[in-house]
Amino acid sequence: MRKMKKLLSMLVAATMTLAMAAPSFADTTPTPTSGTITIPNATVGNTYEAYQMFEANPSGSEDLIAYTATQPQVTALGGENNPYFEFEAIGTTGKYNVKEKIKLEDNPEYLNYLKGLFHEVDVKDSDGEVIGKKMAPAIDNVFTLKKSETATSATVTLNELPFGYYFVTSSLGTAVSVTSTNYEVSVLDKNQAGPHWNPDPDGGKKIVIQPADGSAEQFVDTTDANYGDTLHFQLKLDTTNYKGEEEITSYKLTDRLGNGLSYVMENGNVKIDAVSITGATVEATDYSITMISDNKGFSIEFPWKDGNNFKYASPATITVRYSATVTDTAALNTALTNTANFSYNNESESDTPEETKTYTYAVAINKITDAGVGLADAEFELKSGNTKINVSPVTDVDGVAIAGRYKYSATPTDTKIISPADGLIIISGLKEGNYDLTETKAPAGYNLLEDTLHVTINGEKDENGNDTSANTNKDKIVVSTLNGAVVENGTANADTRDVAFGEIMATPFENVVNVAGSRLPATGGIGTTIFYAAGIILMAGAVFFVVRRKRA
Repeated sequence: MRKMKKLLSMLVAATMTLAMAAPSFADTTPTPTSGTITIPNATVGNTYEAYQMFEANPSGSEDLIAYTATQPQVTALGGENNPYFEFEAIGTTGKYNVKEKIKLEDNPEYLNYLKGLFHEVDVKDSDGEVIGKKMAPAIDNVFTLKKSETATSATVTLNELPFGYYFVTSSLGTAVSVTSTNYEVSVLDKNQAGPHWNPDPDGGKKIVIQPADGSAEQFVDTTDANYGDTLHFQLKLDTTNYKGEEEITSYKLTDRLGNGLSYVMENGNVKIDAVSITGATVEATDYSITMISDNKGFSIEFPWKDGNNFKYASPATITVRYSATVTDTAALNTALTNTANFSYNNESESDTPEETKTYTYAVAINKITDAGVGLADAEFELKSGNTKINVSPVTDVDGVAIAGRYKYSATPTDTKIISPADGLIIISGLKEGNYDLTETKAPAGYNLLEDTLHVTINGEKDENGNDTSANTNKDKIVVSTLNGAVVENGTANADTRDVAFGEIMATPFENVVNVAGSRLPATGGIGTTIFYAAGIILMAGAVFFVVRRKRA
């Protein structure tokens, strides 16, 4: 009889070559009475089960091994209609010799057939509620479960197995022979998903929000920020020691920043805030960092084997944390992207990139007279709640401050927000939220605004984190007076600043009107005329009464 060889599941199930009985066993080693199946790349948490399909009756010679099946097993497999096995009755014993009908080694159809047999179905109670699992009815109580182990490490051993032909379940789907001539068998868990971005809410690539009140961290794909704010990022990758039959000897995660973001650096490299690998203590010597693209990206690489041994259990999760700041060159109303890829064994990046998006915005007001003409020299103060928002001037390429252009400053300054000759003020680099804009000094000859202007920056996002409100003025920025009345909304006109900085065109502005003061009457003016007129009237009255008395 031909030997039953190792079979490969999906990506290739394992069949064991039946070796010649080693001479060393002959006189000095007892003949084994049971076998062992070892899974050296087990997935922690997975349960591995060995079902004996057929008994093996080895003779001690590699070429003389008889596999036998019982009548129920033959019936369950369809008897003579089975496309893969040939069954030959052994007299009246109720047992059958088992042979191959076709070449089974490396036959994916055969393995798919076996996996179809060895699958679990729901066990339900009388009310139809699922109360457990069992093998499919076709093989339940026909093929015997001989061993079951749940992986707690990278290696699972199924020992003390009677000699036979086995199907190992879990992700394996592996048919394997265990005989006295080959009683120690190793199989690979070949149907592992392989390395992939962690699917948890904090997995893949995320922005980490660390609340000031010390409450639990939040993990988001999209956020907003001021110029100068520090953003905290996390990469989280699920790893395996094998991808199919391929050993994985190294992992590399590569991160790239878009314009408007800059890494927090340390000693010429990105500053790594934290690194962890499940079940291991990670030192700085366990990985290497390479900066790329003028410090707009970096790679962090992890050797995964130490000689012939894997350094980490499978699966394991790599977690990397680092930080970046929002620069004052960041585009407004536009996603600042941060992308990440991973690769292994020094291969090219082939995964779907993970991406985060950060936005920053601007407030614009148009200071005008009641005649609609730009009004210079009005002074304002911007607050968020009770906190003053510090600003600094925006400068041109020569370092000269541009009138009316200001940006958020992370440090206190004494810069005043002053309207330029055309009245257009733009304050850039602000995150979403509610702001109060108060006029602290009116231009000469004009009344001070009575009401504080309330500014709401509301950047609307779609399910992909894209800002959808960039071109809808009233939805993006709303300016209202204290009583809630919306100030007139305007449309920014193209000018030289649009060309130079680009943000004005995407930033709607609000018209804020100052009314000229009325001149009060002055001595020698209309006031004197009034007194003169009153005097004349009084004198005329007196003359009238004098004349009347004389006539009387």
